[in-house]
Amino acid sequence: MRTYILVTFLISLTFQTFSQNEMNKSCLKRIKEFSADIHFPKFTGLTTVSKDSIKFDNSIIIIHSTDSEIIKIFELGLVFPDLVFGASTMGDKYEFKRTFSADTLSISNVSELHFPNQRPDTRSFSFLLWQKKMANPSLYIFELTNETANSKTTIKTFIEKAKVTAFGFCSILM
Repeated sequence: MRTYILVTFLISLTFQTFSQNEMNKSCLKRIKEFSADIHFPKFTGLTTVSKDSIKFDNSIIIIHSTDSEIIKIFELGLVFPDLVFGASTMGDKYEFKRTFSADTLSISNVSELHFPNQRPDTRSFSFLLWQKKMANPSLYIFELTNETANSKTTIKTFIEKAKVTAFGFCSILM
């Protein structure tokens, strides 16, 4: 009986992982299609970094459960509040929105996505955005490109010379 339960459990985990990978792949494809002609800006204002938060002028991103090397994406201004607010939840457009009020975003689980046959000069990432008055987080996916990167480039070096080439809302997670 234990063996049966264990096998059933492992099979269900495999399907969940496969489903999440397929969703990420599908979302990235859609996001790249509508991002093709968009120049995503880099944050140029005042950035203040503290323990688990980054202040961008008047807006703040609080980051949880994320590797310190990946947090550099936010510290360098590649991803910032105005960029997140500009991504349509319909997933079909991007409109740069400058926020003038103080807003705080809570982001968690920023992680690199690994796809087969991904070129060494591009890396894909996802994060969860937790919004006020919403029980479930929103999944965002973005792609960074570093034209000088190769298969031996470290994540730190990659991020330092990268630019955002695709960014968008994927789904609300249930």
